[in-house]
Amino acid sequence: MRNLKILGPRLAELRNKRGMTQAQLATKLKKSTSTIAMWETGNRDPDSDMIVKIAIVFDVSTDYLLGRTDDPDNGLKYSAGKSDKNWSENYHKIERFARKVSEQDLEKAVKILDAAFDRAFSEEHKEDDDDI
Repeated sequence: MRNLKILGPRLAELRNKRGMTQAQLATKLKKSTSTIAMWETGNRDPDSDMIVKIAIVFDVSTDYLLGRTDDPDNGLKYSAGKSDKNWSENYHKIERFARKVSEQDLEKAVKILDAAFDRAFSEEHKEDDDDI
């Protein structure tokens, strides 16, 4: 399901908000300037991998790019620099899990992950690791 009426204008808006030219975006995405122009005008449709790359460049969710939400932070986002296949597969596993569980169970899982990340990556814990 594609929604070029949303994707093109959103892409142009994000690019313009960042003061980026079509040529600059084309360079980042390793595409031609004319391809970027065709996406923005709705004459062409980026493939799913490219939609993920665009989401990474602009730090928005793919749901936002595709018009499934009007909140650029709503939905799962891909982190810049995390493009290897294993990371992507794990990310999709988490996304599938989130869709399967109840809202209440998802909130519990998020709290558990928050606590685990706080513990694993806190400055205090890093100092403890340096002593090992």
